[in-house]
Amino acid sequence: MTARRRRLPHRRSAVALDLEHAGHRYRMHVGYFPDGAVGEVFVDATKQNSTLDALAADAAVLLSLLLQHGALPAEIGTRCGALPMARPQA
Repeated sequence: MTARRRRLPHRRSAVALDLEHAGHRYRMHVGYFPDGAVGEVFVDATKQNSTLDALAADAAVLLSLLLQHGALPAEIGTRCGALPMARPQA
């Protein structure tokens, strides 16, 4: 059974961030549901049209879909191995 997808409103609050990881720079946009929960993520690498840019964008789409289907950010991070010592909050 799959969870029903929670759709974001057309107009929503968002935050833009500049990130650097392993010597690579990224631009990330995070969109929020009206209740303040994270609902979408867009990521672009500064080297446009590179393999890294494509992988970052694709990962952001998958992350957004997981969030819209009810997965919690802590659960996603723990399951992906990004936060090996993290524990999902109940």
